[in-house]
Amino acid sequence: MTEIADIITAVRTLEGAGFEVRRPFPSRALPTLGPFILFDHMGPTLLAPGQALGAPIHPHAGLETLTLLLEGGGRHMDSLGNVSITGPGDIQWMRAGRGIVHDEGPTQDMLRNGGRMHGVQLWLNMPGAHKSDPPDYRHIRAEDIPQMAEAGATLRLIAGTLGGHTGPLVTHSAPFLVHVQLKAGRSVSILLDPLHATGAYVLSGQFGIGSSKTSLRDGELACLKDGESEFVCEALDGDAEFLVLGGPVIDDSLVRYGPFVANSEAHMAETVQAYQSGRFGEVSGT
Repeated sequence: MTEIADIITAVRTLEGAGFEVRRPFPSRALPTLGPFILFDHMGPTLLAPGQALGAPIHPHAGLETLTLLLEGGGRHMDSLGNVSITGPGDIQWMRAGRGIVHDEGPTQDMLRNGGRMHGVQLWLNMPGAHKSDPPDYRHIRAEDIPQMAEAGATLRLIAGTLGGHTGPLVTHSAPFLVHVQLKAGRSVSILLDPLHATGAYVLSGQFGIGSSKTSLRDGELACLKDGESEFVCEALDGDAEFLVLGGPVIDDSLVRYGPFVANSEAHMAETVQAYQSGRFGEVSGT
């Protein structure tokens, strides 16, 4: 039937060098959703030449970042020496682990010519036993993401399992993430793990959930009731685009401090000291 426990409206805030994002969590009402501890929705925005902004050199530790680019182009550089260019439909995954520094910005083409920019960045908590794992980075091309087509619906499985497919992103936090594009008047059903916390966020358009067709618009996140094993929705008043996300809750203590996540205040103090002493490395070539 798909029952909703709560509906969260994203708040607008500034990130990086000053670009606007919509953030459904963390908040007092919803600090986490399964293994996900932050959700930032960027755009869609039409940028004039010279307007594109990024997130200049900054550190992370104790978490993983997952960036899905829907429109536009992005450039990644990090203290491991990775350099990559992200295009529409691509995924960037970065494990911060014991510490990494990176620089995220628009491509030279976006800076020079402008264009539409649209994307999502998610942060994943890491189980306590893995928070000090070595950092890592992976660029997943759009063509390497399994795609399932139904009548009027296209589903891209980024992480988890669905319909006999497994998403290319596999991490210790075991996330589930599906990107769905749904034609007007069409419906889709997605099987869920009832042991997972799950939500659905509207990127654009409007859809109705379950038999009651509870309506959600862009910038709203529906938190499903515990134990839901199926997500059913129908696009209303035009096409809709959304994410279904969730996974098992990580029960370890969660201490946040800016871009760092730790298991305790003592662990956080060690993390900050490691960064300040230069042990996260440097981004070269900027």
